[in-house]
Amino acid sequence: MLLAGLDTSGDRLAGNRKFMGVVIGTSEGIRSAAKDLGDGLIHMSAIRDRRARNAILAKVRFDNNTTVAFCIRLDKDSIVGKIHAGKKSGHRYPKKRIMDACDYILRKHIQADAETFFAEHGHAVHEVVFQCDDDCADFVKSNGLTRGDPGDAHMLADIVAWSNNRGKELAGVKSVDIRARLETELKKRFGG
Repeated sequence: MLLAGLDTSGDRLAGNRKFMGVVIGTSEGIRSAAKDLGDGLIHMSAIRDRRARNAILAKVRFDNNTTVAFCIRLDKDSIVGKIHAGKKSGHRYPKKRIMDACDYILRKHIQADAETFFAEHGHAVHEVVFQCDDDCADFVKSNGLTRGDPGDAHMLADIVAWSNNRGKELAGVKSVDIRARLETELKKRFGG
Protein backbone atom coordinates (compact mmCIF):
# COMPACT_ATOMS: atom_id res chain seq x y z
CA MET A 1 0.00 0.00 0.00
CA LEU A 2 1.17 3.53 -0.80
CA LEU A 3 0.63 6.53 1.43
CA ALA A 4 1.11 10.20 0.69
CA GLY A 5 1.45 13.22 2.90
CA LEU A 6 0.71 16.82 1.98
CA ASP A 7 1.35 20.04 3.84
CA THR A 8 1.89 23.69 3.04
CA SER A 9 4.10 26.39 4.49
CA GLY A 10 4.29 30.09 3.87
CA ASP A 11 4.67 33.58 5.21
CA ARG A 12 2.72 36.79 5.61
CA LEU A 13 3.57 38.10 2.14
CA ALA A 14 2.89 35.00 0.03
CA GLY A 15 0.23 33.43 2.26
CA ASN A 16 0.21 29.98 3.82
CA ARG A 17 0.46 28.19 0.47
CA LYS A 18 3.91 29.36 -0.62
CA PHE A 19 5.37 25.82 -0.61
CA MET A 20 3.73 22.42 -0.68
CA GLY A 21 5.56 19.42 0.73
CA VAL A 22 4.59 16.11 -0.88
CA VAL A 23 5.83 12.76 0.43
CA ILE A 24 4.81 9.47 -1.19
CA GLY A 25 5.94 6.07 -0.07
CA THR A 26 5.20 2.52 0.81
CA SER A 27 3.70 2.19 4.27
CA GLU A 28 6.96 0.50 5.38
CA GLY A 29 9.10 3.28 3.85
CA ILE A 30 7.04 6.02 5.50
CA ARG A 31 7.11 4.21 8.84
CA SER A 32 10.90 3.74 8.61
CA ALA A 33 11.56 7.40 7.71
CA ALA A 34 9.34 8.55 10.59
CA LYS A 35 10.89 6.10 13.06
CA ASP A 36 14.32 7.61 12.38
CA LEU A 37 12.98 10.87 13.85
CA GLY A 38 11.93 9.39 17.19
CA ASP A 39 8.59 8.84 18.86
CA GLY A 40 5.51 10.98 18.34
CA LEU A 41 4.41 13.33 15.60
CA ILE A 42 6.51 16.39 14.91
CA HIS A 43 5.16 19.77 13.79
CA MET A 44 8.12 21.95 12.84
CA SER A 45 6.52 25.32 13.57
CA ALA A 46 5.92 24.20 17.16
CA ILE A 47 9.63 23.50 17.77
CA ARG A 48 11.39 26.66 18.97
CA ASP A 49 14.85 25.26 19.69
CA ARG A 50 17.11 25.70 16.63
CA ARG A 51 19.32 22.75 17.58
CA ALA A 52 16.30 20.45 17.88
CA ARG A 53 15.03 21.58 14.45
CA ASN A 54 18.46 21.08 12.88
CA ALA A 55 18.74 17.62 14.45
CA ILE A 56 15.41 16.64 12.89
CA LEU A 57 16.39 18.02 9.47
CA ALA A 58 19.69 16.11 9.60
CA LYS A 59 17.86 12.79 10.14
CA VAL A 60 15.29 13.10 7.34
CA ARG A 61 16.13 11.01 4.29
CA PHE A 62 14.12 9.94 1.27
CA ASP A 63 15.62 7.03 -0.64
CA ASN A 64 13.58 7.41 -3.88
CA ASN A 65 12.95 3.67 -3.68
CA THR A 66 10.45 3.29 -0.83
CA THR A 67 9.86 7.04 -0.36
CA VAL A 68 9.95 10.08 -2.64
CA ALA A 69 9.55 13.70 -1.65
CA PHE A 70 8.86 16.90 -3.55
CA CYS A 71 8.80 20.47 -2.42
CA ILE A 72 6.78 22.58 -4.78
CA ARG A 73 7.10 26.36 -4.86
CA LEU A 74 3.66 27.56 -5.86
CA ASP A 75 2.76 30.86 -4.15
CA LYS A 76 -0.84 29.73 -4.58
CA ASP A 77 -2.52 32.50 -2.57
CA SER A 78 -0.64 35.26 -4.43
CA ILE A 79 -1.24 33.82 -7.90
CA VAL A 80 -4.93 33.07 -7.34
CA GLY A 81 -5.41 36.55 -5.85
CA LYS A 82 -3.70 38.14 -8.86
CA ILE A 83 -5.85 36.18 -11.35
CA HIS A 84 -9.01 36.99 -9.40
CA ALA A 85 -8.20 40.71 -9.19
CA GLY A 86 -6.91 40.89 -12.76
CA LYS A 87 -10.35 40.89 -14.31
CA LYS A 88 -11.41 44.48 -13.60
CA SER A 89 -14.44 44.69 -15.84
CA GLY A 90 -16.92 42.15 -17.06
CA HIS A 91 -17.34 38.70 -15.55
CA ARG A 92 -15.15 37.93 -12.56
CA TYR A 93 -14.77 34.26 -11.71
CA PRO A 94 -15.31 33.16 -8.10
CA LYS A 95 -12.06 32.69 -6.20
CA LYS A 96 -13.08 29.11 -5.30
CA ARG A 97 -13.29 28.21 -8.98
CA ILE A 98 -9.80 29.62 -9.60
CA MET A 99 -8.49 27.73 -6.53
CA ASP A 100 -10.00 24.47 -7.83
CA ALA A 101 -8.38 25.00 -11.24
CA CYS A 102 -5.07 25.70 -9.52
CA ASP A 103 -5.44 22.48 -7.50
CA TYR A 104 -6.13 20.51 -10.68
CA ILE A 105 -2.98 21.86 -12.36
CA LEU A 106 -0.99 21.09 -9.21
CA ARG A 107 -2.33 17.51 -9.05
CA LYS A 108 -1.38 16.91 -12.68
CA HIS A 109 2.12 18.13 -11.89
CA ILE A 110 2.48 15.92 -8.80
CA GLN A 111 1.10 12.92 -10.67
CA ALA A 112 3.54 13.45 -13.56
CA ASP A 113 6.52 13.82 -11.19
CA ALA A 114 5.57 10.70 -9.24
CA GLU A 115 4.44 8.62 -12.22
CA THR A 116 7.54 6.39 -12.22
CA PHE A 117 7.20 5.78 -8.47
CA PHE A 118 3.51 4.89 -8.84
CA ALA A 119 4.28 2.51 -11.72
CA GLU A 120 7.14 0.79 -9.87
CA HIS A 121 4.82 0.07 -6.95
CA GLY A 122 1.78 -0.86 -9.06
CA HIS A 123 -0.54 1.92 -7.92
CA ALA A 124 -2.32 4.89 -9.47
CA VAL A 125 -2.74 8.27 -7.79
CA HIS A 126 -6.44 7.66 -7.06
CA GLU A 127 -5.53 4.52 -5.04
CA VAL A 128 -3.31 6.43 -2.62
CA VAL A 129 -4.47 7.75 0.77
CA PHE A 130 -3.36 11.38 1.22
CA GLN A 131 -2.69 12.26 4.84
CA CYS A 132 -3.21 15.97 5.42
CA ASP A 133 -4.56 18.55 7.80
CA ASP A 134 -7.00 21.31 6.89
CA ASP A 135 -4.33 23.17 4.85
CA CYS A 136 -4.63 20.66 2.01
CA ALA A 137 -8.15 19.29 2.55
CA ASP A 138 -9.59 21.35 -0.34
CA PHE A 139 -6.81 20.15 -2.65
CA VAL A 140 -7.60 16.51 -1.86
CA LYS A 141 -11.37 17.02 -2.14
CA SER A 142 -11.36 19.04 -5.37
CA ASN A 143 -9.22 16.37 -7.06
CA GLY A 144 -11.36 13.45 -5.90
CA LEU A 145 -8.50 11.92 -3.91
CA THR A 146 -8.81 9.90 -0.71
CA ARG A 147 -8.07 11.86 2.45
CA GLY A 148 -6.53 10.27 5.50
CA ASP A 149 -5.97 11.72 8.95
CA PRO A 150 -2.59 13.33 9.63
CA GLY A 151 0.01 10.70 10.42
CA ASP A 152 3.64 9.92 9.63
CA ALA A 153 3.38 10.83 5.92
CA HIS A 154 1.82 14.19 6.79
CA MET A 155 4.51 14.81 9.41
CA LEU A 156 7.23 14.20 6.82
CA ALA A 157 5.47 16.53 4.34
CA ASP A 158 5.32 19.21 7.06
CA ILE A 159 9.08 18.91 7.55
CA VAL A 160 9.70 19.17 3.79
CA ALA A 161 7.50 22.26 3.33
CA TRP A 162 8.80 23.97 6.48
CA SER A 163 12.46 23.42 5.56
CA ASN A 164 12.11 24.73 2.00
CA ASN A 165 10.22 27.76 3.29
CA ARG A 166 13.36 28.49 5.33
CA GLY A 167 15.75 27.91 2.43
CA LYS A 168 16.97 24.50 3.62
CA GLU A 169 17.19 21.61 1.16
CA LEU A 170 16.70 18.12 2.57
CA ALA A 171 18.49 15.03 1.26
CA GLY A 172 16.49 13.27 -1.45
CA VAL A 173 13.87 15.99 -1.89
CA LYS A 174 13.17 17.19 -5.43
CA SER A 175 12.47 20.93 -5.41
CA VAL A 176 10.26 22.26 -8.16
CA ASP A 177 9.06 25.79 -8.92
CA ILE A 178 5.74 25.80 -10.79
CA ARG A 179 4.71 29.43 -10.21
CA ALA A 180 5.14 30.45 -13.86
CA ARG A 181 3.23 27.39 -15.09
CA LEU A 182 0.36 27.99 -12.66
CA GLU A 183 0.06 31.65 -13.58
CA THR A 184 0.23 30.96 -17.34
CA GLU A 185 -2.36 28.18 -17.27
CA LEU A 186 -4.73 30.12 -15.01
CA LYS A 187 -4.46 33.24 -17.19
CA LYS A 188 -5.32 31.15 -20.27
CA ARG A 189 -8.36 29.81 -18.51
CA PHE A 190 -9.61 32.87 -16.65
CA GLY A 191 -7.93 35.85 -18.33
CA GLY A 192 -6.24 38.54 -16.28
